[in-house]
Amino acid sequence: MNYFKGFLIPGLLVLIGFGCAKQQAGPTGPQGPQGGGAPYDYSVVFETGLYPDSSYPGPGNPLSTSGCYPHWLDAANPNTAPPTGEIRIAAGTTVSNTALGLIRFNLSYGIPVNATITACSLQLTTKTSVSLPVGTYSVGVHQIVAPPGNAQWYSGSTWNNVAVGGGWDGSTNPVSISAPPDYGVTPLDSVTLTSTQLNGNQTLVGWNIPVALAQVWLDPAQNGNYGLLLSFEPQSAAAPSTISFWDNTGNNQQKPKMVVEYTVP
Repeated sequence: MNYFKGFLIPGLLVLIGFGCAKQQAGPTGPQGPQGGGAPYDYSVVFETGLYPDSSYPGPGNPLSTSGCYPHWLDAANPNTAPPTGEIRIAAGTTVSNTALGLIRFNLSYGIPVNATITACSLQLTTKTSVSLPVGTYSVGVHQIVAPPGNAQWYSGSTWNNVAVGGGWDGSTNPVSISAPPDYGVTPLDSVTLTSTQLNGNQTLVGWNIPVALAQVWLDPAQNGNYGLLLSFEPQSAAAPSTISFWDNTGNNQQKPKMVVEYTVP
């Protein structure tokens, strides 16, 4: 036994030595392409006092200090700014039955100025006070166009005056808002809702916003951000109809939101 043990071990070592001998290297293969960084995708929600953080503001002056700025205009009281507590839209058989909602978001607060926006949506929650005649209703969101003189609407704007002593036509006379020229005739997006969905319910409603428009809202000075207008489509109805959405007076679930997706180089 000792003989075979002593014989096998050196032989094994020799075999291992030959098996591990270094051989000539083969030819070098082609080099792969140079790696590069691809854009990264991000998503952010804007909501007063909550997102992107608890410091995201509500209405402010100057506009660059604003966050989410909701308002509405009441044709029944054309020279009086309506109170907070809702964003109201209304339609009926006459112009005096009409109400139009306004809202604006400052996106420069939480998105890099060199970002490219890839998706954007507005989300509003209806109030339980809604009581509509039985039927279906289309609600559209329109782009507000810069008024003459580039006056920005604010919490004191009325149906007839975009600013103090200034009509929506840029004159010093009370002139009502209209489409055109104050906002686009065709909605950017519209949703169809039923009275069953809305009456007595808190219903979350969303609209898609064109990315090219949202991209403008990245400007820290907010030049060119005149916001959005909400209305019934069409703005006339066989019977007076009203929908109220929550403004910044709601809780975290109820307040207006804008959801944005973007990439950075």
